[in-house]
Amino acid sequence: MKDRFHSKRKSDDSLSCGVIGLGRSGWDIHIRCINEVEETSLSCVCDSNSERLDKALENLDCKGYTDYNDVISDPEVDIVIVATPSSSHFQIARDALKAKKHVVLEKPITSSIDEAIELKEISIENRRLLIPFFNFRFADEFLKIKSILKEGMIGSPFLIKRQVSYFNRRDDWQSQSTQQGGILNAAAIHHIDQVLQLVGDQPIDLWTDLRRVVSKGDAPDHCKIIMKFSNGCVADIEVSWAMALKDRKPWQIFGPKGAIIQSNNSITYRWFDERDCTEEMRDDRSYFSNEKINWKVKEYTLEDDYALGIAPILYSKIADSINCDSEIPITIDSALITMEVMNKIENYL
Repeated sequence: MKDRFHSKRKSDDSLSCGVIGLGRSGWDIHIRCINEVEETSLSCVCDSNSERLDKALENLDCKGYTDYNDVISDPEVDIVIVATPSSSHFQIARDALKAKKHVVLEKPITSSIDEAIELKEISIENRRLLIPFFNFRFADEFLKIKSILKEGMIGSPFLIKRQVSYFNRRDDWQSQSTQQGGILNAAAIHHIDQVLQLVGDQPIDLWTDLRRVVSKGDAPDHCKIIMKFSNGCVADIEVSWAMALKDRKPWQIFGPKGAIIQSNNSITYRWFDERDCTEEMRDDRSYFSNEKINWKVKEYTLEDDYALGIAPILYSKIADSINCDSEIPITIDSALITMEVMNKIENYL
């Protein structure tokens, strides 16, 4: 554990980071990503739980605070990472932006679209970046799927199926509606956002089933969402903590020329070229056409931790957007689009 999280020394041109919140995301994702790229370094961490903070500092070479205001006022910190429970995101991000710090903000970024717009305005006023942490846009399997689709091998998708499900009777804060918990904010938001990125549009119609099944909290732990887009594509999204599955197919994408299928940590894609089809006469009672499709098949193996959304490349891009004035990897405007779709899902009757 100590070797995994040992923070590197800050170089002159690295982006100095302060992580607020040492729960699952702060500890397992943000700190790990920061320490895996050359462009960033860990300056300080913060958690209101002093015991958790002390334990973390045993494995980190950085400063520690119990009050997030100390991170914001630390002159060495270039960018503040807000990885606290959802209900505190708006206040901490607002304070950090007003203190002229860049901000990486965990999802859901705020409780409402109005709050998100206010943060956007504050970031513009103070000339600081506000970057929503939709890390699954840079997950290994998602980048691979995007590259396959870009090559056009399977054609334009007519059906996208996204499934992230397992069995977990959660009893932590993310199972409580008063803490803005539940399957939508904790998990499904990432996969809704991924589908919106793939299609490049908002749905013209949607249907959803949102319910609590096995959770020990009161927030929903199961959702089924079907979205239809103007180009005819249909997305079937299923995210659940109530499904006792063994074999999973997280992605199934179907186009007129083939398909992309993910099974656990393997992505297989098959496609055909019209020029490679050959004539094959069949019995007059056959249900199949008189041709033989010669499928081409490729397979890609993902890292074992593919499902965790650990994407160091995102922090590298964040550093470049600040230090080199390059394109912002995730804009607040794109997050607002996802929030609008989330609102429609939550308000669906």
